[in-house]
Amino acid sequence: MRLRSLARAIPVIVIIVAIVIGVGAVYAQSIVSEVTITVEKDGKAVTNAYVEVYDANDTRIFSGYTDTNGKITLSNVTTGDYKIKVVHEDRLYIFNVKIDENTTEIKLDLSEFNWLKSNWKLLAIGAGAGILVILLLGVGRRII
Repeated sequence: MRLRSLARAIPVIVIIVAIVIGVGAVYAQSIVSEVTITVEKDGKAVTNAYVEVYDANDTRIFSGYTDTNGKITLSNVTTGDYKIKVVHEDRLYIFNVKIDENTTEIKLDLSEFNWLKSNWKLLAIGAGAGILVILLLGVGRRII
C-alpha cells in the first residue's frame, strides 16, 4: 500500500522540483564586477557631472561625480535594466540602459540627447502651474 502511494507521489514531486528549478533560473541574475560610465558632450569628456543610477524598482543604487575623463565606475552590479540620470549645466539627462554579463562600459552622449523629449513631464507640470497662476491672477483682478 505504501509503495503505491509513493509511486503516485513521485510524479508530483518531480513536477514541483522542476517548477522550483525553472523559476530559480528565470530570476537568476549575474553580477558584473565593474561597469564604467563615460559621459561626453560634443566628443569631449564631461567633468564633474552628477550621476545617479536607479535599478528596475526605481531605487537609487549609486550616485557620484565623473572624473576629469568623464568617467565613473560602478562595482558589483547585477544584470538588468537601469535608469541613469545625469545632471550637467543645470540640465537633467535621463538614459535607460541594460546591463548584461558582457557590459564593461556605458557611453552617454549628452549632445545626442533630446532634452525636451526626456523632460516633457516636468515641462507639462511647469506649464500647467503657470496657467493656473495666470488664471488665479486674472480672476483676482476681476474681483477687485
